[in-house]
Amino acid sequence: MSHISSYVVLIIYYTLNWISAAIYRITGIKIGKVDKNTVLRRFSNEEKYGEHGLFSNDIADSNWNEAFSMLLSCWQKDEQLHAFGRMFEVNEITITRLRERQVICNALRRNPSINMIPVKRPIFIVGMMRSGTTLLQRLLAEDPDNRALKYYEIMKAIPPEEVRQGQADPRMQMAATYIDIMGTVDPAFTTSKHFFEVDTPEECIQLLERSFISKTALMFMHNSDEYRQWLSDRSKEDMLKVYRFYKQQIQLILYTAHESSSRRRLVLKDVFHVLFLESLLELFPEACIINTVRNPVDLIPSTCSMTEGVTHLYSNIDGKKLGQRMLTIVGYFADALVKFRRDFDRLSSSCSGRKIFMDVQYRDLVDAPIETMQRVYDHFQLPLSTELRAKFEAYLKANPQNKHGKHEYSLKKYGLTEDVIQRRFSEYTSYFNVRP
Repeated sequence: MSHISSYVVLIIYYTLNWISAAIYRITGIKIGKVDKNTVLRRFSNEEKYGEHGLFSNDIADSNWNEAFSMLLSCWQKDEQLHAFGRMFEVNEITITRLRERQVICNALRRNPSINMIPVKRPIFIVGMMRSGTTLLQRLLAEDPDNRALKYYEIMKAIPPEEVRQGQADPRMQMAATYIDIMGTVDPAFTTSKHFFEVDTPEECIQLLERSFISKTALMFMHNSDEYRQWLSDRSKEDMLKVYRFYKQQIQLILYTAHESSSRRRLVLKDVFHVLFLESLLELFPEACIINTVRNPVDLIPSTCSMTEGVTHLYSNIDGKKLGQRMLTIVGYFADALVKFRRDFDRLSSSCSGRKIFMDVQYRDLVDAPIETMQRVYDHFQLPLSTELRAKFEAYLKANPQNKHGKHEYSLKKYGLTEDVIQRRFSEYTSYFNVRP
């Protein structure tokens, strides 16, 4: 997107929100209604109820409609959403996810052999946000035997059918546009906070969002208590259906990239997986799971700063409320991880089978990355050659910490103190022996 187009987005963003706020003060009416019917009106009856419509789908998880209804119901109750957030970040993105879901299901229906594409011993990085997960994923992606999903593939699983061989993949331009929008609203977001490009490895959360199992809602909804409780109530069987569709999307991405016979290990990343590790491990029994751990006193304000940038797209910012919200959400993730690992580690302590989990300290990864990678490969009994070690070193030399600017943040801005954070995360820091 050009600089001129970026400024146009910024003008639309501020103008729409200003006009909407003025209308609301005068009339009490909000521009942009968030509800299920508003979203579904954008689809024809054929698209909804036809032979291969949204509501007659026999390919993917059958519980998506319940999740879709709950998600929109919770967004509808968020009084802090501004007009841009309601119209674009909730309604338009929900519509986009529904359409993408339908395209994916139709592709799976036309090519049932996609379900047979192997997903060999995937590596899942499930550490808390801002704990070194991006560095670890990008280092692992340097290994020719590994395969990370790229941002443009995650955003749109398959290119439009009319693209001919040799043509530029339009998904890359679509991904670049969204990156530019985020960078326009918060210039630091795509540089010092979290530098990424259309073809860099990224979080796989979009694959779950298409089942309306939403990390986005947890992070940006002002009161996510109801949605968080609904997520906690999901059974193992409910989430197995979701993760089957998640796996099918990975297989479809490999198929589209002409990698159907690839034996490379997938490298996947998102903290959201900690909520459903039992279902994940049943569907991916060969998985290697890495938990990066960092001192919450540093992790929490960094997460607040990162989240603040994207929150602008949904609502206005109150730093202290944002701090409390992140304390709650990151605490929710940390509690789920500790609970699962405590039970899992106790049961597996007497077994001599292969190792599934590994904890990696953030300071080790940053201060001694090559030695840390050696320990990761040794732990999972993966070969680390001299050539691969050189690849890691070359990546680190080309991408030093703070290359795109230093990420500055503070506890005070978000109304937090070290003591409050240490008390909230005492179980997390104790169980994983988190070092300063």
